[in-house]
Amino acid sequence: MQLSIEAIIILVIAIVLLGLGIAFIKNFFGQAATPLEGQLGSLKSCNANAQTPFLPTTYKLQQGTKEAGVEVCVFNNEAAKLVDAKIKIDECLTPAGTTVSAANSKIKIQTLKFDLDRSKSGLIPITIDATTTTTADIGTYICGIKVEKDSALASDPSLGPVQVTIEVQ
Repeated sequence: MQLSIEAIIILVIAIVLLGLGIAFIKNFFGQAATPLEGQLGSLKSCNANAQTPFLPTTYKLQQGTKEAGVEVCVFNNEAAKLVDAKIKIDECLTPAGTTVSAANSKIKIQTLKFDLDRSKSGLIPITIDATTTTTADIGTYICGIKVEKDSALASDPSLGPVQVTIEVQ
């Protein structure tokens, strides 16, 4: 009888320690997995293809601000690798209904030069700049964006333009 009571006490202590050990391991690996999940979430796919070389989308930003870290999905359907290409605004339809050139638009796109292999797609980081907008400029801009190749290759056409919507709030 004495032996069975000791066995029950040891069994209860072992179950409690096992539960504490499992809880510790779960919390330890759960905290380690959270930053990893954030990093894996940033690996977005880019599904542009030869039929749709850009994936148009809608961007939202506050009046008078810049939005960095925005990405545009681009597919290179040219016969050669794109070298030193940039994403540019072609023209924009303003909330007032007037069409303005890139030079006169209050919405600007800033991007670094990029390379993109032939028949490949990629996410190209851009910054949308609405710092010159005022409260009178709030509204939806419909802009054509394009990939412009190195200006030294003046005979090469640009990819695009494709329409994107930029909402200034």
